[in-house]
Amino acid sequence: MHVKGRHKRRDGLKRQAEIMSFALDLFSSNGFNSTSIDDIIKKAGIARGTFYLHFASKDDILEMIIDSNLKMLNDILSQLDISMQKPVNERIKLYIDAAEFLADTPRFRQVAILLLCDAIAQTENIRGKVDIFFKNIIDMSAKYIKKAQEERRVIDKIDPLANSICIVGAIKEIVYRWAVLNEDIDVKKAISTAVVVFFRGMLVDPEEIISLK
Repeated sequence: MHVKGRHKRRDGLKRQAEIMSFALDLFSSNGFNSTSIDDIIKKAGIARGTFYLHFASKDDILEMIIDSNLKMLNDILSQLDISMQKPVNERIKLYIDAAEFLADTPRFRQVAILLLCDAIAQTENIRGKVDIFFKNIIDMSAKYIKKAQEERRVIDKIDPLANSICIVGAIKEIVYRWAVLNEDIDVKKAISTAVVVFFRGMLVDPEEIISLK
């Protein structure tokens, strides 16, 4: 009985994830407001009852998509500690590798559209989650910069919070132009350039940075 129960729950979670993936496709291509539950049901090839078995409403499925992807992004970004005990070039490469991984992941572009466009226009609860995510990323980055200052790796006169706001703001603008405005921009090169520029501006010894391929 317990084995059957686990299989049933696993299958249910798999189906839920599949429906969320179909909904993300529609939200990112057509817009949240222009996508109906009927559209999701049709694209997923499910019965209406199956949809309501997993989700209470369209807002509910959007919130679950936002929650799961904010966790994924947070897990990736929390590893980018500027103060880590690694050579500068290795630290920069971690940032660039993370940017390239996200840029090569189709789902990231879809999620970016939701986070920077659709989601912030929906309920106060969803908008609040997105705002908190970016605030936490800024605070985390500021903490890393302050720690690097204490270790005399970063110039001590730099304001950690202000600099963190600038870094996150620059990356958001690059991603917004790439994902939402669909501009012809090399997002990997743009983010790599921003990372190197910010590192050179913060480091006590910017000459530690050598050319990166």
